[in-house]
Amino acid sequence: MTDFLPWGEHMFTSWADLKNEMLNDMASGSWKIKSYATADGLRFEYRDFNDFRRALDYVTAMAEQEAGTTPLITQVAGRARR
Repeated sequence: MTDFLPWGEHMFTSWADLKNEMLNDMASGSWKIKSYATADGLRFEYRDFNDFRRALDYVTAMAEQEAGTTPLITQVAGRARR
């Protein structure tokens, strides 16, 4: 589920929804002009494809955790770690 924020950004209420939107944006090439926000206030913005891929990896891991398919993920020094 997404809500539209006043500045044109989407706010996602589930990690799985955010992951799917990011994958769709990657396929269409529109990731270049996107930023994303989660309901808990986490915001993702991208400068290049490497930034996007790192964030997508993190979001994928969080979606798996949300679904109960992976162990808890903690963030240390800006990197996701299992």
